[in-house]
Amino acid sequence: MAIEEEAILTTLMGLRKVHLSGFHWPLQDRFSRIHPCTKYCTVASGSFSTFYICVKHSITGSSITGKIGSHKRRVLRTVGRFSKGTKKKRKETDKKRMSHPTIAHQLPSYQDTIGMFFCSYILIASLVITMSKANYQPPSLTGKPTKALVPPGQCQFTDELKSVPLMERIPVSSTSSVLRFGLPDTSAPLNLSTCACILARAEIGGEEVIRPYTPISTNELKGCFDLLIKDYGSGAKMSKHLCEDLKVGETVDFKHIKFNVKIQAPFKQKKICMLVGGTGITPMIQALHAILGDTDSDTEVVMLYGSKVSTDILGQELLDNWAKDHKDRFKVVHVLSEEPADSDWTGTRGFIDKELIKSNFPDPSAGDDLMIFVCGPPPLYNALCGPRDEKELTGALGDMGYKAEQVFKF
Repeated sequence: MAIEEEAILTTLMGLRKVHLSGFHWPLQDRFSRIHPCTKYCTVASGSFSTFYICVKHSITGSSITGKIGSHKRRVLRTVGRFSKGTKKKRKETDKKRMSHPTIAHQLPSYQDTIGMFFCSYILIASLVITMSKANYQPPSLTGKPTKALVPPGQCQFTDELKSVPLMERIPVSSTSSVLRFGLPDTSAPLNLSTCACILARAEIGGEEVIRPYTPISTNELKGCFDLLIKDYGSGAKMSKHLCEDLKVGETVDFKHIKFNVKIQAPFKQKKICMLVGGTGITPMIQALHAILGDTDSDTEVVMLYGSKVSTDILGQELLDNWAKDHKDRFKVVHVLSEEPADSDWTGTRGFIDKELIKSNFPDPSAGDDLMIFVCGPPPLYNALCGPRDEKELTGALGDMGYKAEQVFKF
């Protein structure tokens, strides 16, 4: 078995500011020779032009460590495969690898890696400790909106369950994490249509549990996908299993059925309004990628987003940045129901109600040019539009004169 099949690639790159800047996931187009489960991270080291690379075999513990100059992309394309092979083959690999003109300080040979084990162990251990503090956001919660639409029927998951591994879990708040899973075909994207979800299945305590989740990553990402999941504790078996119990490398079964396909982008309406609560934000992020990522579109979006406290607004940095970058097309209003009275929060408090809707949404006379998306916990549906499994429009929207045809319940 080639070493890269079990390797962990960790990149420690210096930045101008001494702080953890983010987690960079494998890019198959640039790192096609590195196994998809390989990972590399960016942290501060005090120097902008130098970063460190460590390839560690997860079974044998042997490592390859070195310091590389600023031409990192070109170098990393050449550092891809370290085969166990014969001694002669390893020497030839070392010679070819170390002759690259952009390597500032030559990487040591495979034979010299035992002495570097403790150094690489410290680097990886310190990285894991830093990551566990949840003081950074993964790319799927920090990037720009990306339109990467595919029609229904092309998703890698079908109506037959397929097992894929958990590649990484990153805490993004006190209760929520982004989980990155691999894909059956690591050379291709998930190819999920917008908007649509997938079903996760797991055996928990001898019981089969199935729950729907909407990825927050787009079809631009190859070989893996990201889920934003809130841990509701022991009362919610699947979320606890995924956020607490499931270990990196262990698998979860996924499938995708026709019922999982919802309203499809591109949307014909010019006014899209969103009523969102908690993890109901995930299909809205999916829709916003399609809307704001389309530079030829003039569709405008207004979102009323309800959360409990300011420290647990899922995707807040992403949404606020998008609202800042697309002021003429996207507005988000955060509404907090349980924010402490003595906090520094200056935004809206309470619950999403008729007054908030009236002051931010077009009135019902907008007709076919308006669509309202609703997604959140059952109390949100009951208060604003009626139960999600009922076609009839009730609640605040019904009282205000909106029509059922103007509302889509996710």
